[in-house]
Amino acid sequence: PRCRVVRTTGHTVCEALHRKDSKRIMNLREDTLAQMLSYSNVSAGSRVLVYEHCQEVVTGALAQRMGGYGRIVSLHEGQQTSYSDMLAKFNLSFAESYSVKWLHAGEVFGDGADKPVTPKTNEDGTPREIKEKGEGERGEDEEEEEVVDFELADRNLLKWPCPLLDHTRNYLLSFKTDAERMDHLNKRCSRFSRKLTRHTTLEARSWLYGEGGNKQRGGDNGDTVTTEEGQGGAAEAAVAGGGGETRSMPIDSIIIASRTDPTETLLKMFPFLAPSCPFVIYSEYAEPLTRCFLEVRRNRLGVNLRLTDTWMRDYQMLKGRCHPNMTMSQSG
Repeated sequence: PRCRVVRTTGHTVCEALHRKDSKRIMNLREDTLAQMLSYSNVSAGSRVLVYEHCQEVVTGALAQRMGGYGRIVSLHEGQQTSYSDMLAKFNLSFAESYSVKWLHAGEVFGDGADKPVTPKTNEDGTPREIKEKGEGERGEDEEEEEVVDFELADRNLLKWPCPLLDHTRNYLLSFKTDAERMDHLNKRCSRFSRKLTRHTTLEARSWLYGEGGNKQRGGDNGDTVTTEEGQGGAAEAAVAGGGGETRSMPIDSIIIASRTDPTETLLKMFPFLAPSCPFVIYSEYAEPLTRCFLEVRRNRLGVNLRLTDTWMRDYQMLKGRCHPNMTMSQSG
């Protein structure tokens, strides 16, 4: 058997996974992945919101394309992302890996995401005290809710390089060889480096809701935008029925490659998209995308909408002759 060593890119990783088990990545082909990145207008410095069920192939391709500049907010289900090891196969640099921020899907799709959040800490990183007021002691700024980010305060108290404590020194003496001590210290350094670079929950919320935390939910009454695999412009402003306040929309692009209903998914994610910015939805079936496309066009919530179906055919190239193969991949 012969093997060929190739550079790890979004194209090669997607091609390898598609040949091994295409159902695990929703039959996503490498040419379709390229179209998604192109239609979403992702470049260095972009702020992208991603929700995918393709084993983080789209997230890794976005990180490579942006080169560590910008921010990728990837939604995950469960306590942590299930396919974080897939990003290790992309051989991303530290800047590229650090640009990927994980956020629980409940912050976008759950009912508990309606709470405005503004982390408050002192200059030295300690949490700011909250003064309790009685019934007759309401201030003028009673409407502003002050939330303390205790995770950020604990992280700011850490110092690098982290000094060894007495119990750690005594524990190192219990090892018999220097190799065991070095292995323990390396694990300790990795653990503290993760603590210093890990974002808190309130920081992640500020990426979606802005610094002020004022938020306006849309989509519950159908007053939002939807589209299919293509490029759509947002409406002038995402207006929810019944709300008068607006908030910052810090997302430049939305990419959805999920097994869930694309219409309902986009209705929840669209209020975070800035006006006149593109969004792309991929699905392995045409029917849900057709309903999503008609919903956007009927409500006149997007422009330049496209509903496309891709196929790819390989050609056999030999000396003096060439011809296409008899079979080809469709709906990738």
